[in-house]
Amino acid sequence: MSPNHAVETKPLPLTDRVYGLVPVLVGFFFGSLLVFSASQTLAATLSAEPSAAQPHMDQALKSFQRGDFEQAVLSWTEAARLYEAEQKPKEQSNALIHLAQSYQALGQYREALKNLESSLALAEKLGDRTQTAVALGALGNVYIAAGPPEMALKIFERRASHSEGSEQSGSFSDYPQ
Repeated sequence: MSPNHAVETKPLPLTDRVYGLVPVLVGFFFGSLLVFSASQTLAATLSAEPSAAQPHMDQALKSFQRGDFEQAVLSWTEAARLYEAEQKPKEQSNALIHLAQSYQALGQYREALKNLESSLALAEKLGDRTQTAVALGALGNVYIAAGPPEMALKIFERRASHSEGSEQSGSFSDYPQ
């Protein structure tokens, strides 16, 4: 080809751009989930008042790691309930994120979304930017797995704008049946 002939390229369709990110985003989320869980366990260990929920969190993580997602759902559900009773919304939000991850692994995307919306609401009410970002990232990953990809892109854009300091509100409960 001569240097006078320019090659014309077309931008990739949205679905190709979103699905091209799937391996990277999913790998990042699973890795960050385990690191986040470990940091939450350490924080709970160091807190002055032990939580009745912590043994359930530990058991759920072990169940999840060995692929027993049904047991992980049961344990994280109980942990979230106990954190709510103890009035520990940050820990409850964390348990709900993990619970949603188990539902996602089981292919129960509506349950995953329901728990992630609850987690997001708690994080936003607390004004916890890190927890909000984690919940938004988890929401985006569910939409990558279940579709529609446009919703995943919206959530990741919201997460990016949130980390820059501008909050946007909205619900993600319009997941197609």
